[in-house]
Amino acid sequence: MPVLDSGLLFNRTEQRTVKLVVSVSNMGLQSAAVRVELYTADLPGGADGYGALRFASRKYIRLSSCGRDGSVFAGSFDTAALSNFGVRLTADGPGAGELTATVAEQSAGGDYMQRHLLQTGLVRMDDYQLAYVANHAEHTITVLQTATHTRLATIALPKGCRPRFMAAAPDGGSVFVTCQGDRTVKRLRSLSYDAASDIRFPRQAVPYAIALTPDGDRLFVSTLLEDAIHIIDAESGAILHAVPLPESCDASAIAISPDGAKVYVCLTAASKIVILDADSGDIRTIIRLSEGSQPSSVAFSPSGELVYITDVHHNGVLVLHTEGHGVAARLDTGVGSKPHAIVFTPDGSLAYVANREGDEITVINTARQEVLTSIELPSGSSANGMTVSSDGSKVYVPLLSFGYVAVIDVQSQQPVAIVPSGSFPSSVVITSSPPV
Repeated sequence: MPVLDSGLLFNRTEQRTVKLVVSVSNMGLQSAAVRVELYTADLPGGADGYGALRFASRKYIRLSSCGRDGSVFAGSFDTAALSNFGVRLTADGPGAGELTATVAEQSAGGDYMQRHLLQTGLVRMDDYQLAYVANHAEHTITVLQTATHTRLATIALPKGCRPRFMAAAPDGGSVFVTCQGDRTVKRLRSLSYDAASDIRFPRQAVPYAIALTPDGDRLFVSTLLEDAIHIIDAESGAILHAVPLPESCDASAIAISPDGAKVYVCLTAASKIVILDADSGDIRTIIRLSEGSQPSSVAFSPSGELVYITDVHHNGVLVLHTEGHGVAARLDTGVGSKPHAIVFTPDGSLAYVANREGDEITVINTARQEVLTSIELPSGSSANGMTVSSDGSKVYVPLLSFGYVAVIDVQSQQPVAIVPSGSFPSSVVITSSPPV
């Protein structure tokens, strides 16, 4: 994963740099996603001595291939109040290695005083990426290093809190976990491996499914008993709005479109998908599925053009166009398979479906909309809640019955590791970038 960095620059007392103008160009034939961050250093001794970096602001951008609209980005950061500053770009996606970037220092009068070409380095993301596993019956979170699959930490949560589902912040600094037992969403810190704060819900609202917008600003959490979707400010933890849902609808899964505009919610007991506007929280559309359908999970293809819905009643996957919601495909996962989760490789070429009662993972070739192969798991595994590493090389699958996480190699479509976690591992997420 390429990282482009200006290094730490010191501001002037006179002819002060009040803005940094950052330009990023994609020179390749593939798209790329980029996180642009302004950082500063707290140096108690000024320019002499030790200190610590902190990130002051960030932007998330997506660049199309060279020559197309959206292949170049320019944006600015205010630096007038900073004594020192720097810019770091972290790139991901097929075109991540083909980016060029410059930073220009701008004076109060609008003059450009100095320009910097950002230097490129490579980060071995396996060394930074951490897998977090929620152990539902043990009330803990297991933290694994994805490079070696060794356990780095066990985060002890309050007894009886019952952690269930998780979402990782795009900056890698936080992981959010729903806890049914004490009616909270807990924010975990990636650097210190502890629970930093609680988001508390009304007593009659049991938090369940969770999703985070691509920019990391808002959480969407479904609640049981009091059937609703709660929209939460991720930074402050304040519940901004609650969207009522039909009684006893079992809002079991949430997915947010890649552009952050739409939120899809599975109503398992109602045979429906509810689509919300991510900004307002208003219900845009209700998709009524075929009679008896029990949608158990939902995921967008990376392009955002298709949405995939697993159905535990019909033992299959329904593929819909996001524009108009016409049926693109119906895929069979096998009699009695009970598909419960679906994830994509970053390039969108493969989808993996966890079959809770089929003891296997179904692999879908998304170009042909057909089952490519099935990966056998130990009998009685109860696979659930998968995730994929950001480079698309590995799939992580919690095995609820055994207290392990299976690691599947994408190239060979074979399990390459079985990693101990804790009792009843119900979900797993991977921090997608170095924590800050």
